[in-house]
Amino acid sequence: MSRTLIIGSAGQLGSELLCAFPPGEAFGADLEAADFQLDITNYNALRSCITEVQPSCVILTAALHEPAFCEAHPQLAYQINALSCLETAVLCRHVGARLIYISTDYVYGGYSFSPARPFQEIDPVRPVNVYGKSKTAGERYVIENCSDYLIIRTASLYGQNPCRGKKGRNFVETMLARAREGSPVHVVTDEMCSPTCARDLAEQISILATAAPSGIYHAVSKGFCSWYDFAREIFFQFKIDADLLPVQRMNFQDAFRRPAYSLLDRSKLARSGLDCMPDWQDGLKKYAAARSLEI
Repeated sequence: MSRTLIIGSAGQLGSELLCAFPPGEAFGADLEAADFQLDITNYNALRSCITEVQPSCVILTAALHEPAFCEAHPQLAYQINALSCLETAVLCRHVGARLIYISTDYVYGGYSFSPARPFQEIDPVRPVNVYGKSKTAGERYVIENCSDYLIIRTASLYGQNPCRGKKGRNFVETMLARAREGSPVHVVTDEMCSPTCARDLAEQISILATAAPSGIYHAVSKGFCSWYDFAREIFFQFKIDADLLPVQRMNFQDAFRRPAYSLLDRSKLARSGLDCMPDWQDGLKKYAAARSLEI
């Protein structure tokens, strides 16, 4: 029986990954609420965990996800998003395990094409903030230190379980919370995204884990939209009459530089014959149907 170790198993994606594998095949490691209590910045604890489990596959989803926090704490961001990845890659190579590293569209953003097109896996990375740079370093450490690996870049992730690095919120939950408050909801129209449900991504990763050749894959839902259109679809699916107002990014002040454009091209995944990702609207519809929420 194969054994998959999910590092970051109490998080938004990790908790869905635990359910995506057959019973008895997936083991969770996290700071809390897991089969193994683990601080990934503690190399000895990481080594002990991987040595004890003897996994055939390790999925590293633990990370500092909040770009503003990373910008204010760059050393910690690199320690968690890059150096712990280096250590995990070396340990996976030692025990003969495949390493799946969950990365981000934020490895792009420093340039764009004219006319604009989504980024392919072969396009050079050029991050513009600490979060993107730390995840880019993590990717490099995986490639340099582990021969059997998958790097899964994703974007605009949402799910039922809280994203701890973002104060328990994702875009869907943030929109629902603001709608409860009854105040106007301002959302940008000039930035694009590919809304991706964590449960859908977990199912996709479980397929890629055993069937995909080593390499980098962009895994997001089919299609894309503006954040404003995403918010409008959220309120439609949840049957909420919200005061939604369109704005441009220039009206917001961020503590970090955002990529002006970072859509991911998913054609490699589509060509692989392993693609199970839905259209983004269908993913949101399923999420809304499963989500019990009182507004």
